Amino acid sequence: RAFQKPSDKPERYTDANGIVTTVATVNNEGVCGEYVNSLGDRGDDVWSKRAEWTMLNGTKEGDDISILIIDSKSNPNFPAWSHARGYGLFAVNNMGGREFDRSLPEPAGYTLAPGQTVTFTYKIVIKSNGFLTSEQAAAIARDFNK
Repeated sequence: RAFQKPSDKPERYTDANGIVTTVATVNNEGVCGEYVNSLGDRGDDVWSKRAEWTMLNGTKEGDDISILIIDSKSNPNFPAWSHARGYGLFAVNNMGGREFDRSLPEPAGYTLAPGQTVTFTYKIVIKSNGFLTSEQAAAIARDFNK
């Protein structure tokens, strides 16, 4: 739970089928996760934003740890939408499109002809013994996307 966002009130979560689950306030001991993205968004503001990279920081057993996901500029629909929620969900989604941004005229997609393939590429960095700074994350992303 170290990478979850501390909660101070009951939360309501809606799954893909529209079913709402309410979770009562829980013990936050050791819960200190925080999301950051390449746009400078933090915490809940990271959700559904298109960003070159998204990072989750948390402290586990006294060790400051960063988990960084970098999208490749070669991926369809770059940059990916951040799929990050305070309860610990952490991913990026290049096909999220209108599911994340209802203002888009149509869903994000990618059409493959019969026999055609597509490869999605990401870089995942896990750093312990101190958090990555946003500047360090940006430098790693720049190097990855040269």
